[in-house]
Amino acid sequence: MGQGMTKSGERGFTLIELMVTVAIIAIVAAIAAPSMTQLILRNRLTTSTNELVATFQLARMEAVRSNARTDVCPTTDGATCNGSNWSHAVVISHKNGVDTPVRNVTLSQNIVAIGTDNVIGFGADGFARVGALRAGGVMLCMPKLPAASSSMLVSVQVSTIVASPYVGTVTGCAP
Repeated sequence: MGQGMTKSGERGFTLIELMVTVAIIAIVAAIAAPSMTQLILRNRLTTSTNELVATFQLARMEAVRSNARTDVCPTTDGATCNGSNWSHAVVISHKNGVDTPVRNVTLSQNIVAIGTDNVIGFGADGFARVGALRAGGVMLCMPKLPAASSSMLVSVQVSTIVASPYVGTVTGCAP
């Protein structure tokens, strides 16, 4: 016999050991997959919420910068306030009687966005203007998530923009 060889056996894995390892990995992956899906969906909801908050902040900044009313509203063409689905919105500046689109926003796929009004605007002073009130908001929800974690509310009130979880039933957000 050559040097280094022993009679006690070969080194390595048996087929049984390899099959047991693969089976354990498959079981762990099957348990983790649904959690990963919900994590991705919650991340999309959070991303869309942050995008909408940033859009309202941009509109306020543009209103103060241009010293003119600036609106955020749902759109179908990306240039005018002509929609009702807040999943696609546009920021429009109204300086010197000219409506200028500043930014188009499209939220993540499968997000349902429902607004309290069709236009949420900001005056040159940076305060919110929503119809006759100074408050409004947009409800974002992900129908594929459990009801307890599927909705966020972006509120615009006078001079604050706040995103917070919403616990409750949202009309139009059924799975």
